[in-house]
Amino acid sequence: MQPPRSSRAPSFLQSLFGGSASSASPDAKYSLANLASLHSSLARTVVVNEKNKEVVVESIRAIAELIIWGDKHDPAIFEYFLEKNVLGVFWRILAQERTPISVKQQLLQTLSILISNIEAGPSVYFILSNNHINELIAHPFDLSNEELLAHFVSLLKAIALRLDKHTVQFF
Repeated sequence: MQPPRSSRAPSFLQSLFGGSASSASPDAKYSLANLASLHSSLARTVVVNEKNKEVVVESIRAIAELIIWGDKHDPAIFEYFLEKNVLGVFWRILAQERTPISVKQQLLQTLSILISNIEAGPSVYFILSNNHINELIAHPFDLSNEELLAHFVSLLKAIALRLDKHTVQFF
């Protein structure tokens, strides 16, 4: 007999992304419908501010968890990620001048984790070939914030570890 869901320890990805065990079934959590809902929520967010930053951070974290799961279990999830240009939504949020540091940190962490953990070849090529990564590298971050700097360096390291004779052409 399994313990009640609320007493389970968080999964590896949940602990990695800062989530906790949820009451939603795994089938609902790891579904195309959930990704569509998260994407829709982010796409409708015009300005990220102190009032909505927690919801935005959680949406970004949940999308990354879903994409990594989908890379291994359901190609339709990554196809949706591509079709809806979710990286473009991430970039739009990041490029806003007044986006809170916590959201920028989550975006950098998310991209770093995605680049490090995506296994399917075409998925890696898409993420790296998309010009959003080049724009991200050149983005004028306030690197005087040590946490933001740490996430930026982690992202650069993740990118560097993915470089090979096929991916270096994207930079």
